[in-house]
Amino acid sequence: MDGVMTFVNPGRHCAKDSIWLVKRCTKPDRKVFQKIAIATAIGFAVMGFIGFFVKLIHIPINIMVKINWSSTLKEMLCTPMPCSPAAFSYSDRTLAADDTSSESFVDTRF
Repeated sequence: MDGVMTFVNPGRHCAKDSIWLVKRCTKPDRKVFQKIAIATAIGFAVMGFIGFFVKLIHIPINIMVKINWSSTLKEMLCTPMPCSPAAFSYSDRTLAADDTSSESFVDTRF
């Protein structure tokens, strides 16, 4: 029985202290609640503006870094994508031999 009480007594002591704390605490009145709410709102606004300005500064910096990493801006903007129509020249395509009536093309480069 003594072994069981060593596990029960700390729980009982914690419950007793918790009940005492809840009885002792009071709700804040309207004035205190308003002060806490205003301070929280100001904190949110300040953190939001800090985040906005950090992002506003880092976007142009990231763009400049990305441009400098590529060899030139023209190469980065003017290189066609492999799947784009500009990547295949019209001279590399020929009419299909079996279907001359329709305009079906076969890519002969592959």
